[in-house]
Amino acid sequence: MSQKEKTANLELLLECEIRDKNGKLISIHRQPSKSLLKNFARMLRTAFNIVAPTGSASSTVTLTDTGGTSRTAYGAFIGGTTTQANQGLAPLCALAAQYDDTYGIQVGAASTSVDRDQYALSGKIPNGTSAGQLTYGSMTVEDTDGTPPDTIFRLIRPFTNNTTGDVTVWEIGLAIANVWASNCSPIKYTFLIARDVLSSPQTVPAGATLTVRYIFKVTA
Repeated sequence: MSQKEKTANLELLLECEIRDKNGKLISIHRQPSKSLLKNFARMLRTAFNIVAPTGSASSTVTLTDTGGTSRTAYGAFIGGTTTQANQGLAPLCALAAQYDDTYGIQVGAASTSVDRDQYALSGKIPNGTSAGQLTYGSMTVEDTDGTPPDTIFRLIRPFTNNTTGDVTVWEIGLAIANVWASNCSPIKYTFLIARDVLSSPQTVPAGATLTVRYIFKVTA
């Protein structure tokens, strides 16, 4: 396809790789991600919707968090007073720590169709070692790379099956933490911004590790 024939220069790709406990490749699955949600669009618009003033300003939006509660998310904050200088903002946190299944890449066991207003996975597989659970590894956000005309970066998370049975993954999601601080008191809410149903469900055997990669690609 020529550059003139392209309808957009931003792609989001999804990759799932399964390796056994010895690191041997079992399978790899790739598909386009077509499921950035309404939450993503509203947060991005909110970040744009602010004038950089000499004083102070804030830009917020009300979103439904991953627990189903309406919350205020900050797209931008500029502090101009002593009190406001104590304000901090991290609008799109994805670097969830090991065992933290509240945000970052998440996996689930439901094949419910994607809807733009979804705010949580339909059947999130929790972190753990009991039947039907997976151990969530630490998130990685790689630096931008790519051979011209492409620029890419990848969000990566491993999931290890530390149970005695198979665990089948049907859905993949990306949740971010929107963190802000008022007078140095941190507040964090989590919001789902992408959800994909796999065209081929991934079965993770006992002892194996599923590595999920969301790949953002810009071609210009």
